Amino acid sequence: MGSVIPDKGVGDLIQAVGHLKEKGIKPQLQIAGGGDLAPFQRQVAELGLASQVAFLGVVAHSRVSELMRESSIVVVPSWHQYGEGLPLTIYEAFCARTPVIGSDHPMFLGNLLHGENALVFRERDAASLAENIERLLTDADLYEKLSQSSAEAWQRLQIPVKWGDLIRRWMVSTPENADWFQSYRFISGRYQVPRDRLLVS
Repeated sequence: MGSVIPDKGVGDLIQAVGHLKEKGIKPQLQIAGGGDLAPFQRQVAELGLASQVAFLGVVAHSRVSELMRESSIVVVPSWHQYGEGLPLTIYEAFCARTPVIGSDHPMFLGNLLHGENALVFRERDAASLAENIERLLTDADLYEKLSQSSAEAWQRLQIPVKWGDLIRRWMVSTPENADWFQSYRFISGRYQVPRDRLLVS
């Protein structure tokens, strides 16, 4: 998996685990990825979380889905300034049916729908993240709902246009194909999520 850096919100996630420990909740956190881990390892030590936080290092792609299936939650806490697309991590979590908690990164909104297929928290807000983790760990109905909605969420992320159709229609100029291209343009409305569904706790 990718790099472990501050802009991905790793420090916020560790801090959130610290907040939960203060409340007597002790989740086990696994952090996958390479990079300069020393600052995060120091943070873990300062917060007394050594028994709760494991740094896995770089994980082979073939093991990612397995790790997600074994986990209770997948957290994607990226800061707004981090140049995210829609991370493969979110796709893989949906496939594994493991509930996702993500930041309100602009690239996630519209794909992570708070309370419907994920929980969303304010970026850089470790307390908000901790609240969402606690909520998911203690609300069995919500957990089941997010897990069950994962398949639909994954399906919605699939592009409805296949390369073969695109090339075939592009190579043959007909009114029907012209209409097809119009109907699948980015501004066609097919790819929009109602803005009133983008709620952040």
